Amino acid sequence: MVTAVTRERRTRAWGYASAVAAVAAATALGLALYPSIGLGDVGMLYLPAVMLASLAGRGPALVAASLAVAAFDLCFVPPRYTFVVASSDHVVTFLVMFASALAMRP
Repeated sequence: MVTAVTRERRTRAWGYASAVAAVAAATALGLALYPSIGLGDVGMLYLPAVMLASLAGRGPALVAASLAVAAFDLCFVPPRYTFVVASSDHVVTFLVMFASALAMRP
């Protein structure tokens, strides 16, 4: 028998799973397009992923924002494939991702 608590846990788990999947899809799309589009455009690919995850709640939104910042930094921000940020300009992008995650309400 499926109780309300079990149903709530499944819904919450799907929210977190969809957050991870949305960020993974944005990263894959960014990696495919990166040679032909700029770094700022790649960063914008993560905003819909974060905003869609925020529809599942604040927790999935923060997970999506954290993963988006990590993936963007790791895969696209020079020097690539490290978590070192060479320019402080990219910090604004990171802050916007977190702000958009917190601003959206389910």
